[in-house]
Amino acid sequence: MKKAMLCLLGSTLLSSSAFAADVPSLNLRPAMDAEDAGWEGAYAGLNYGTALGTTQWSNPTGDLLLAATPRFPASGSQVGILGGLTIGYNFRLGGPWVVGVEGDIDATSLSGAAVCGGVRGAGGVGWACTSAQATLATLDARLGYALGGLLLFTKGGLAYAHEKLSIGAFNPYGGPNPSISTAQDTVGYNAGGGVEYALGGGWSAKAEYDYYGLRKRSFAAQDAGFAATYGASARQTASVAKFGLNRHWGAGEESAGTTPGLLSYLSGEFGARVGWGGGRYRYNLYDNVVASQMNSRLTWPASGVMTETFGRVDTPLGVYLKGMIGGIALADGGTMRDEDFVPALDPYSHTVSQTRGGSDVYGAFDLGYAFSGGGWRVGPFAGYSYLEDRQNAYGCTQVASNPDMCSPPGVTPPMVAANQLTLSRVDKWNALRIGLAGDVKLGDRFKFAAEAAWLPYANVDGSLDNHWLRPDINPQADRGHGSGYQLEAVLSYLITDRVSAGVGGRYWSMSADGSTRFPWVSTDSPTKVSVDRAMAFGQVSYAFGWRPAPEPVVAKF
Repeated sequence: MKKAMLCLLGSTLLSSSAFAADVPSLNLRPAMDAEDAGWEGAYAGLNYGTALGTTQWSNPTGDLLLAATPRFPASGSQVGILGGLTIGYNFRLGGPWVVGVEGDIDATSLSGAAVCGGVRGAGGVGWACTSAQATLATLDARLGYALGGLLLFTKGGLAYAHEKLSIGAFNPYGGPNPSISTAQDTVGYNAGGGVEYALGGGWSAKAEYDYYGLRKRSFAAQDAGFAATYGASARQTASVAKFGLNRHWGAGEESAGTTPGLLSYLSGEFGARVGWGGGRYRYNLYDNVVASQMNSRLTWPASGVMTETFGRVDTPLGVYLKGMIGGIALADGGTMRDEDFVPALDPYSHTVSQTRGGSDVYGAFDLGYAFSGGGWRVGPFAGYSYLEDRQNAYGCTQVASNPDMCSPPGVTPPMVAANQLTLSRVDKWNALRIGLAGDVKLGDRFKFAAEAAWLPYANVDGSLDNHWLRPDINPQADRGHGSGYQLEAVLSYLITDRVSAGVGGRYWSMSADGSTRFPWVSTDSPTKVSVDRAMAFGQVSYAFGWRPAPEPVVAKF
């Protein structure tokens, strides 16, 4: 349901190009006060963004208390995207000051898991505590300061979440697996700040950072399979980069935004993208003695709804800054494959599990220089790229001949239940970008833009590799270094002199050689990891500013 809501949000964002006919060109004139810029009255709109969070687990009870040493307190990270509706009202205090009230309600894919109990060692019982927020909402007071068409604001107030908490383990001795869960509502606080920009015609765009702190709460439940009651306490926090488009009704709603002071010499564009992203992640593990011998391989699929915000700022000197922040809510139901090869494991094993609750978040920021001519510009850039890929696999079915690893098809009941969390993987890629970007006008209305980036240094941190059926390697840390490349192209159509819509695509590929060390050996095992992502998207963007020739500076003595 929540991913369907995110899809609906995406299609609505792209269809928002219909407001283009109401958006006039920006005129550079003296800064307006809060009333003139439209910062008074009611407004409503759409918002979306990416989120990183943490769940702190504590206070185990019952059977979980007996299993807790040495795993409590436990901490699990979360990642996801969100999107929903905004409604608010602004009051002008006088001069540039604006005060108001604002509410958001968002569907979200924010989820994560933590190792929260169990005895280490082969054959031990390992516990997983998982958390997921389906809905996040806020009701905030907002204080703003208007600089013409720019509104700087801070906000804070109440936060609400509807979430699911669960605690479970794999029982290696046969029989039922312990598992309890609860779906509940919780409250807390929210604080943040950002900037809103008047587009004209009663429209505005905003970017903000929000911090959510949800109250600590406890839950316990009866486990039917074990006739035991146990539970724990959980507390969530989250940092959110949020973007939005609002429609205002009230004083000054027909005014276009203006840019104050030196900022009026800047130009550029910003906008939103919605689409579909997919690809593959592969992890190869080699022998710690015979480095060329592959012992095992994990192959993770990935596809889902993507949302993204992008922007670019150009200066009269040709220097520009560009960037993007986005995420992918990965669809459930993909097939993760786990292979173990002879002679490390004989006979060969090939198990399959179903993916669920995965998400990507990513971003890139570049500084460059553009050479320009009649209708074209091109130039080099250097910057930074980040990708965090997080996936989970449930169940385990053997499709090869190994009789000891998971269950062969058709066995009832299966050795590993379909709802049992078996594997999780979190990889964080940090990379240096060096590339070339350019665009060219095709006639009066079309523009083609493209960029190519080489990643000469890419570092991957896979410190959260969780084998939930193996407490002895839960988690298993590994790191690596490598390289990659990123390609992108967009064709856009100018609807008005400020608003454009377009379609585009990109392809990313990164790989790294690294190592990991198992707890029972004294030497490292080589690893090789690779990830690729292909994305197709539609976009809506808004151009701001212009490039007036600066007045000559005359020195006076």
